Amino acid sequence: MLPSQLLGTYRQYKRDTDSVASWLASTAKASGFPADLLTAPGGAGGTQAPNSGRLKGKERAKARGSGKQSTSKPAESKVAKHIIAIKDFLPLAQWIAGRQNPAISVPDVFSATIDRLITLRSEFNGKLSEHGVETDTKSDERHGYFVGVLEAVRAAVCPRGTPTTATAAANAAIDSANDASQAPGEDLGGRFAALTVDEPSQAFIEVFRNAPHERPEPRNDDPASYEAEPQTSLEDTLFAFFVMIDDLNRIRSRIEWIWSNHRDGMFDLAAAAVATNTAISLARSLIDEVKPIFDKQEGGAWGLLNKLFFATCLRKGHQPEEIYLGGSKDNFNYNLYDTADECYLVAFRHLTSFVDVLDPKCLPLIKEGMFGTYDASSDRSSKTGPQRHQEDQVLLLEFFTELVTVNRLLPGYPVEDEFLRGMKELEKTGTVTFSLVFAAQIFLDIHHTMRAAVRRSFATMFEETTVMHNTLQAHLDFHKNLKIKNWPASNDHVLRELSRMLDWMGKDPVHGAKAKQFTRMKRPVPPEMEVHRIMIYSPILAGLYLFRIRAQVYEAGVAVANAWGSITYSAHIYNALLQQGLVEGRWEDMDVFLTNMGDANFWTGGERPQTMQDCFQKFCLQMGVSAAAFTKNRRRQPTVASRAGPRGIKEGAPVSSMLATKICNKADMDWTLDLIDNIVARSAYKMEGSLNDGDLTMALIDDAQELKARDRLRQQKAKARASGKDKTTLVPEELVETLALSLNSESLEMSFPLLFMHRWCWRVLRSIKESCDPVLRERYTPAYMDKESELPWVAGYILMSASGFEGSHDLRLLRLAADPLNEMLGVGGGRMAIKLLRDIGKHIEFEEEHSEGE
Repeated sequence: MLPSQLLGTYRQYKRDTDSVASWLASTAKASGFPADLLTAPGGAGGTQAPNSGRLKGKERAKARGSGKQSTSKPAESKVAKHIIAIKDFLPLAQWIAGRQNPAISVPDVFSATIDRLITLRSEFNGKLSEHGVETDTKSDERHGYFVGVLEAVRAAVCPRGTPTTATAAANAAIDSANDASQAPGEDLGGRFAALTVDEPSQAFIEVFRNAPHERPEPRNDDPASYEAEPQTSLEDTLFAFFVMIDDLNRIRSRIEWIWSNHRDGMFDLAAAAVATNTAISLARSLIDEVKPIFDKQEGGAWGLLNKLFFATCLRKGHQPEEIYLGGSKDNFNYNLYDTADECYLVAFRHLTSFVDVLDPKCLPLIKEGMFGTYDASSDRSSKTGPQRHQEDQVLLLEFFTELVTVNRLLPGYPVEDEFLRGMKELEKTGTVTFSLVFAAQIFLDIHHTMRAAVRRSFATMFEETTVMHNTLQAHLDFHKNLKIKNWPASNDHVLRELSRMLDWMGKDPVHGAKAKQFTRMKRPVPPEMEVHRIMIYSPILAGLYLFRIRAQVYEAGVAVANAWGSITYSAHIYNALLQQGLVEGRWEDMDVFLTNMGDANFWTGGERPQTMQDCFQKFCLQMGVSAAAFTKNRRRQPTVASRAGPRGIKEGAPVSSMLATKICNKADMDWTLDLIDNIVARSAYKMEGSLNDGDLTMALIDDAQELKARDRLRQQKAKARASGKDKTTLVPEELVETLALSLNSESLEMSFPLLFMHRWCWRVLRSIKESCDPVLRERYTPAYMDKESELPWVAGYILMSASGFEGSHDLRLLRLAADPLNEMLGVGGGRMAIKLLRDIGKHIEFEEEHSEGE
């Protein structure tokens, strides 16, 4: 279940309703109302209670009377949970309004909450009328009953109401509600076309969904639990249905926004895929919250959708016999494709058709071209409804085979999206869930948005994972004979396993598994059976796979860099040379890396040293040793460690790193408030401009104080939430947008070839050591370095010599170190990592910084 800060509209509405019931019941109880009359069947503890939560007979008369204090002793409830009947809202309100000695004050938050409820329900008009639904007086009365009760409660207890108007409103509402209830499962067919339900205006929905949603607390911290009775009438079911569909459509629209921006080169594939899969996961949670209400109606959600589709078609002027093929409701008229697509019926019908022929003993290997050929380069907007339907049929049925193959034959497949997970559940239960249909619909929507660009996304993924595979292999070859004590063989084993997985995926195990099935059936493998179809057809799976490999290679790169010190100590030498003006040009790869990771990862305090003395001191702090470790007689003394110990590079990309474990382990997203806070607050980027205006930039926050301030704010919010003071909300599609922008901003850092940079820096250190070797031998004896793994110490000797730590500032070593670095920069070696990034579509531009007044 989603946390309260990320609920859908219906759950927010239900929380509001329960909070109104809770305040009324606890306040009335605190002022002497008989507590035992609040308990309804089904309460916790199994205590028997009256047949309903409503007041009856004399007790109802008392509650409607003058409001004098009851002399009866309140009965202590033996149960922790009270179900408050809607019919008893008003008697409770009248009891509260009748208290005069002392009078009971009504908190503003109660008034705001009940106003919100009344507006949401009373403005729920027009949705079905848009779809050709005619009004019916009896149905209007049923729907108006709950609104009438709320208005009567407001008139009774809020200052602007009067007892007279409250009683009149209550009587009218109760009288019209005699037949308001409807048994769960009652046939909807005859009543659907005669129902009027109000639709909330879009302006109000926006306000409602983004409101802080503070709610009234139980009076006197009453420990009992109060809830409003479940509302299961057709009218309430339709209300829940429409607000859920509204939430889903907003998520669906935001997903289309993500992929249109990816298609246009604005969003990284991995960022788009992770954000989209997260959006579908959120949608699944929203659906699960409302599902119990639909399950009580005949046909569930799909009964409602089919009837909505039918009514929509009638409104558009179609005759009943035109709406379904052959007069049967098993399938719709494909000329009405657009309407069916809006109602999620296209994906639903294809899924049910697939289930009908799915054999648990046989892999569904369809004949290539059996349903036609999908041409992504064609103009979809010019196609007829049947042609669009056929396109969707080809895409889905061919892709279903891919998903079933993975679920049945490839348990070690490295990634799993919501569509694949939903298909796995389908095979277990044989049931087409609404959440699976939503995932299938998103699959189709992406193809409708991307068209031929889908294959370009696959090519992007394949090229980048190939580069990472080659980088891994080169790293393992580089370190065949170059070992270090704090890099155990088990670490290399992990890298080799990752390389093997990349090799396995590069050959497409899904295609291989299907080919084996054809061989077992003694049938030739169809040449039209495309290799890598699953990744080509699903940019989400392709993006999730790219994200996973990036995350694992990134993590390995940080570990290697910390174990060997190659990049960090090269950065220290580079900075010292810059401060002395000895560098001819810029080491652009290093500049990009330092910008991505932040100066605090390399120099304590977060500021680059400018003097040679500071350069040496910060080097020692970073390496975790005292300056005494570099004295001439160090071989006769143990190395003196600093108190802080060595400082390694900390993993950046906080949002990507946070999600990496879930995606690598194919784990379901556990939506907690901490996770939401991390996504929203932990990104090291801030938005400047607007994506809608085409001038959006995500600027890296390089101010350590600003980052600390953001983290303090996040911690304060966590404390406020723990104490119940934080009532802020974040609607699902806003979280999806924030996640997409954060992941897209971090994609450059996650893609940076750290393993390549490590090897390149190690070669630079080798060249510097060879250039400085004569002077190093002179100053520190030939024993200054015993083996190549001690190369980082060379940086220490160079900086110590220049710092004056030994009594004189000797810049000879620093000047000698500049020669191989400048030679490397002169032949373009300072931008090799940038070249790799550009090869995979990550283009980097440099801008000159100007001081104020220039």
